[in-house]
Amino acid sequence: MWIIISIPFIMSMLPKIFKWDATPHKDADETWMQYIKDGVIDSKTVYIDLKYPKKMGKYNIFQMLVVWGVAGLCILMLVSGVLLSVRTSLNPDFAVVLRTLHLAGYVAMLIFLIIHIYLAVHPINSAGYKAIFKTGTDTIEHAKKKHPGLFKNKS
Repeated sequence: MWIIISIPFIMSMLPKIFKWDATPHKDADETWMQYIKDGVIDSKTVYIDLKYPKKMGKYNIFQMLVVWGVAGLCILMLVSGVLLSVRTSLNPDFAVVLRTLHLAGYVAMLIFLIIHIYLAVHPINSAGYKAIFKTGTDTIEHAKKKHPGLFKNKS
C-alpha cells in the first residue's frame, strides 16, 4: 500500500526537488562550521527559547537533515522490501540483514512521526498549525519573523 501511494507522490515531487529549499544556503563568506553553529543556535532559539530566529530559511538545519534522512530511509525500505519479496532466491544471511535494515527503517520512521507530531503542535508553531488545520493561511509578517532567511534579498 505504501508503494502504491508513494509512486505518484514521488513522480510529482521529483521534478520540484531543487525547489524544496531543503539544501543549505550558506553565505559566501561563511564557513561550514559557522553555518552549522548558527543553524543549531537558531533551532535552539525557536524550539527552546520560544523566540524568533536570526537566519532560518524555509527549514532549519535539522529539518534539512531529516528531509534527506527520510528520503534515504524510504529508498532503503523500498529496496529492502522488494528484495525481501524475492528472498527465496537470496542467501539466508543476506535476507536477515535485509530484514534487520527494513525493521530499523520502520522504527526510525515511527520515531520520526512521533517527533514530527510533537514539533507540529509545539507552541512556537501555533500559527503554522492554525494555518494548516483551520484558516489555510499565515500572515506575511509572521512568516518573515519565523523564516527571515526565506525573505532575504527579497522585497
